[in-house]
Amino acid sequence: MAERTFLFITFNENERTAFLKKLDNRKEETFHNGIVVTNGRFGKYDVVHFHSPYQGNESQMPVMNAIQIIKPDAVILVGIACGANVNKKDQHMGDVLISKNVIDYDFHKDNNGKIEQRGIIVPSGNTLYSLFSQHAFKWKEEYKLAYHCGDIISSTVLLNNPEKKKEIFDAFCDNPKGYEMEGISTFRICRNANITEWIIVKGISDFGDGNKKDEYQVIASENAVSLCQYVFSQEGLKCVPKVWEPSEKHDTCKIVIHQVSGDILSENAKKPDFGKSNTFGNVTINF
Repeated sequence: MAERTFLFITFNENERTAFLKKLDNRKEETFHNGIVVTNGRFGKYDVVHFHSPYQGNESQMPVMNAIQIIKPDAVILVGIACGANVNKKDQHMGDVLISKNVIDYDFHKDNNGKIEQRGIIVPSGNTLYSLFSQHAFKWKEEYKLAYHCGDIISSTVLLNNPEKKKEIFDAFCDNPKGYEMEGISTFRICRNANITEWIIVKGISDFGDGNKKDEYQVIASENAVSLCQYVFSQEGLKCVPKVWEPSEKHDTCKIVIHQVSGDILSENAKKPDFGKSNTFGNVTINF
């Protein structure tokens, strides 16, 4: 059976750090348009990690480029999000949100102060959501951490205002569990690539209530990665449907492969001789 390609995407430095800590046998690949990915072993599966240099709406182009190059069968957004409730009785910092559906908030009508939702509501991948929601219960029991499955609002607006937050969440009657900034744009990219298996798994780092601080981003990221690693340490992910044939993957745009060891290509490196293999430290670039 052909292996599936799982692509994990992060958008924040704390997210990236938390994920790479748990990724074994890391190897980087760099492509001609500046897209850098890290391959490695995550739980029982080989996966690919891409870190977007931008957040929110600005992340669309690098994420689209990464998906076009890697051609994943499934996409997982892992990192941090805003929790739903201001009173914090049902949710706490570090709790992990799992998207059942993602709601596009940006497309709405402001009707004399009343928000009328016009955006799409899209489901996460059936297989991924089933596996994450089922294994999350065992993860909770083993690690004594909390999770919440449900709808997540996605918007390009960075939320840290209690009045604005109430306005946004009051527009929906299905009790959304949280809010984040990259999900809906990533869904559109996946849809255009015929990728149906995608999901958001993000830890609560703030509540968008005017008291937003960065101090909980580390624990929120680590908890989200912990749940992902637990799920990827179980059986069942081979049920994710294949999207791409092996011949379609990893085309000739790849230019560099090297073992991650901290070596950096010097800005003063000599100009490469095109048509030959050029080596800089332990980095080999094929032009």
